Amino acid sequence: MKNILYVCSTLKRSGPTNQLFNIVKNLPSSDYRVIVCTLSYESKDSLKTEFISNNIEVMCLGLTRVAGLFLMKRRFERLVREFKPDIIHSQGVRSDKLVSGTDVDSLKIATLRNYPQLDYPMTYGKILGRYLSLIHSRSLRKMNLVVGVSNGVCDNLSEYFGITNTRTILNGVDTTKFYFKDSKMSLRSQLGLPKDKTIWISVGHLSSRKDPESVIRSFSEYNETKSDAMLIFVGDGPLAETCNKYSSSNVRVIGRVPNVYDYLNASDFFISASKAEGFPNTVLESLACGLPVVLSDIEPHKEFFDLGYNIGSLYRLGNGCSEEMTLVSNQDYSSMHSSSLELIDECLSAEVMSRKYQEIYKGGIR
Repeated sequence: MKNILYVCSTLKRSGPTNQLFNIVKNLPSSDYRVIVCTLSYESKDSLKTEFISNNIEVMCLGLTRVAGLFLMKRRFERLVREFKPDIIHSQGVRSDKLVSGTDVDSLKIATLRNYPQLDYPMTYGKILGRYLSLIHSRSLRKMNLVVGVSNGVCDNLSEYFGITNTRTILNGVDTTKFYFKDSKMSLRSQLGLPKDKTIWISVGHLSSRKDPESVIRSFSEYNETKSDAMLIFVGDGPLAETCNKYSSSNVRVIGRVPNVYDYLNASDFFISASKAEGFPNTVLESLACGLPVVLSDIEPHKEFFDLGYNIGSLYRLGNGCSEEMTLVSNQDYSSMHSSSLELIDECLSAEVMSRKYQEIYKGGIR
């Protein structure tokens, strides 16, 4: 049996936390003993109870970001001495910095879910973003292995940072939570959505990185010839107010909701104009619900199509996608729906992803 210590900042409800849960939940308890170590106290919007209810041990160092500067390393080293992990697996800037700077015999693995030099400046501003990108890359160089959640993430590490101790494991989706439910019309009644329209859905943070305004512009062009269509946004963010200005009988901003699964199953197509992603959970979840997709042609989006399934269409980032929306809506829907479900089942489920991590854990790659 191997001891694995997972390290992350918190278990805040987010894509990275969901992916961590997917990895750990699917580890055979006969082969692994697991502790998830968080650095700071949880917010109200936390998945900690979900980890605990699945018999996953969670320990919190209980430090604020300021206190962590002085006490975190000492408390973490004490936990490492007591647990004696064979493997320490971290994710995120703070966690990767802590683990990479700890002098232990354990195999150190980090999972990277973004493009640091692109994502951090967009999220934190240019100065702080560049600093975080530098700090993170220095930490990753000290790891035994960095797992990128897409080939694009690994290629970026090599080309931009010169980091080559990498391996790709694509994110997976929990198919016990996201799956096709053949009740579209009843869901639309419950959610107050029209039954007589083709519904396009975009899920995620309403920010410049996701570029929801370009989705609205493309939909408006598409809607000129497809007047029986509707666009809904599920999510919140700094551009929510801007998007709300476009609200009409055909465009609706739902906001952040706990039942994203219901909105996906009430919809017909998924659309994303994102400028940067690791390997997006929202696309995984949409495909798991059987939705064909129209996606911007960033590298991680291309990788969905590289797997060889008929799941929709890509479009050139910055060009608008009304033509691709028309193209996809005129294709054989049943074929794309079936292909979407097959892609998830055969390549991109949480179980498939966890098994690939287990291959690394068993191999002890250094």
